[in-house]
Amino acid sequence: MKVHSDIDGLSFSSMKAIMRHRAKEYELTVVEDGPETLMIETNFGQFGVAYRAPDGLRLIISAAKTDDIHVIRDALVGQIASAVPEFADKIIWSDTAEQGQYPPNLQFSEVIASEQLSADFRRVKLRLDQPEAFAGDDAIHFRILLPEAENTDPDYPILLPNGSTKWPKGNKALHRPVYTARRMVGDIVDMDVFQHEGGRASDWARDVSSGTRLAIIGPGGGGLVDGGPVVLAGDETAYPAIARIMETLPDDVTGHVILLCHTGARDYPFPECPNLTVHWTEKKGFVSATRDALSATPECHAWIAAERGQTGKITALAELKAVPKSQRYVAGYWTSFKFEL
Repeated sequence: MKVHSDIDGLSFSSMKAIMRHRAKEYELTVVEDGPETLMIETNFGQFGVAYRAPDGLRLIISAAKTDDIHVIRDALVGQIASAVPEFADKIIWSDTAEQGQYPPNLQFSEVIASEQLSADFRRVKLRLDQPEAFAGDDAIHFRILLPEAENTDPDYPILLPNGSTKWPKGNKALHRPVYTARRMVGDIVDMDVFQHEGGRASDWARDVSSGTRLAIIGPGGGGLVDGGPVVLAGDETAYPAIARIMETLPDDVTGHVILLCHTGARDYPFPECPNLTVHWTEKKGFVSATRDALSATPECHAWIAAERGQTGKITALAELKAVPKSQRYVAGYWTSFKFEL
């Protein structure tokens, strides 16, 4: 699929500079950079800009699915609104996105069960209204949309005329933590929730009743690792994603798994992978253990997610920078002293 929006009065060269900066910031691949065109690759598809005489440009988005078009469009409009806000409302797309409708990647689900999985985790089983959206392994994360407890008539995000998403605010605001589709069987997805004090989502997972309806956005985020050797590293918030990756790796893949444990509980059910060496560590040893694993595993595929302070230090490591961009994924899931997942 391909959509576009023509805008007059916005500098082509300025928009190219904005997009190049974003590509560098997020380590995206520039697939075309000519005098009149710039195209950039993302996990969801491509976006870019083309020159239109005499003083205009064309925004371009190309992706395989409507959901992916929306994800790229939402981010692109947000960039433009931040850099040149006076042009954000002038964006009208060729596919005429329907104002006031839910985003195409929003769907509803039903809680089937919530059960204790291990000392620190509960497993919530959701029946999806649109399970086909989760077909494939290119994206394994999704957001749950939790209203405030006293909000019995929640509002959900809708599309604006420029194709971006308008989120409810004030006492209608939604908590939007990201979780992993740990396992998908038919229309049932398992979501493993780390239990921690003061966690809004973890309190919800503990108290939720079967039959509760839950809105979700996705899937999105990084997909599975498709080669080896591997270095997988993360804290409790990343355990479900690491477990899913381990489960799908070929039996002969070698490498290291670094697991930061804050609570001392080491009973989350990871799959058996005899060719992967598992290292448990406390916070003070996480960065050095990850560095040692990267050093010992040249040409690896690196997947790393944890608290932002930890991942920031890992991103700066020479050992990680030596890994090709296409073979590394690093995400800061939460900020110290306040879990966001």
